[in-house]
Amino acid sequence: MNNTGLKKYLFLQLPLGYFNFFAWVTLVAIMLVSLTTHPLHAAMTGDEPYYLGEMDYFLHYGLYESVSQGSSFGFTEIIFVLSKIIHASPFVIMKLFSASCYLGCCFMLLKILMHFKDISIETCYLGMVFFAYNSRGFIWRALPDMPHALVIFIALFILISRINYKSIAVTGLLVFTAFIIKPIAVFFIPAILAYLFFNKTFVLKQRIIQMILFIGVFSCFFGASRIPGYQAHGEIMLEDKNHLYDGKERVPNAIAWDEINIYYAVYNPNHRENKWHVDMDELNKFKKENPGKLDLSYVQFIQQHTNVWTTKIVQYLFLELPYYIDGGLFYHKWTIINNWIKNIMLLKFISLIFFIFFCYKERDFIRKNTFLIIPAIYYLLLSLYVIPQLEENWLIPCLPFLALPVYRFLLRKIGSNIVLLGQLLVVFL
Repeated sequence: MNNTGLKKYLFLQLPLGYFNFFAWVTLVAIMLVSLTTHPLHAAMTGDEPYYLGEMDYFLHYGLYESVSQGSSFGFTEIIFVLSKIIHASPFVIMKLFSASCYLGCCFMLLKILMHFKDISIETCYLGMVFFAYNSRGFIWRALPDMPHALVIFIALFILISRINYKSIAVTGLLVFTAFIIKPIAVFFIPAILAYLFFNKTFVLKQRIIQMILFIGVFSCFFGASRIPGYQAHGEIMLEDKNHLYDGKERVPNAIAWDEINIYYAVYNPNHRENKWHVDMDELNKFKKENPGKLDLSYVQFIQQHTNVWTTKIVQYLFLELPYYIDGGLFYHKWTIINNWIKNIMLLKFISLIFFIFFCYKERDFIRKNTFLIIPAIYYLLLSLYVIPQLEENWLIPCLPFLALPVYRFLLRKIGSNIVLLGQLLVVFL
């Protein structure tokens, strides 16, 4: 076959039914491959012990006490209900629930994308596959990341389907539900308010009423859920991973996460690759030799380390986003290539140039879909909030939308079949 014939063959589009079928096959393949990495009975890692501890506290002392601790009681309450139906350990139930929410996220994301203007069905499915591949590390984890993303996707689907007072009230309730599963959902509040404000379908008075209704519904549920914590501790209790439980009593950790973050971001004398590699003995030694250096509030950190904070914001906004989007395409499977792009600033900058180019080429699509303001503002607020590094699981609900200009461009230039085939090959490789 000559080059012209090969090119014609590659660019020949699969019938839509077959394309959809292979997209779902890719998704299932991603689930199965991810299961080999995180089997159901694997040892706990990362934040899994924390959430299992919250679940144990909930089982022993009930909902009211759990809420009073400011825990992710929405997540633990769902697992409690499931534990009455499924005869398995809470740890396994949490993993199965996460995998079920992953499938739900893929389905709801597809439904959301189909409401976009000037978008092909192939782009919708490629967006779904991008999400499926980019989120592969969290499918079989006993964490609230997938449940949180599913509730956010349902809220966004209701919002994009039809804006009226009923749908806005339901969206406010769902964002609150996502918040009590994973508090990072709070950054969707200003993003949704901005979307409502800039929606020119309604006159200004209607838009203001919609914004008040949304924030009012969220605030009412938020206020009611903080009553137990205020009665028990005299303050508004939010989720705080800096503690353990000794029976019913809350015992603070010797080292808070903020201290680890500040130590890694500002000092890091041993040049650790990321905050997860920081040794607690070295950090304890630093604390003793430098009292007060790490015990800072977020505002104090900005005041004392403005240069670090500013540098991190610029890095997240302009370099990390294209890196995460690239990682959801092809090269992420090959560790050496991934490490090059992760650690060599020039390659990240080149990724940024390509991302800007894709957005420029798809500017009409971006202009027609004002919904994209929601993930953009959410990502912006995350970049302003975090200190040492942006955690990929925080980006799960927004990455597939921010990657759309890339996928639309690739689909037009090289064909959807080649992009989908590339994803499928990477999964099996």
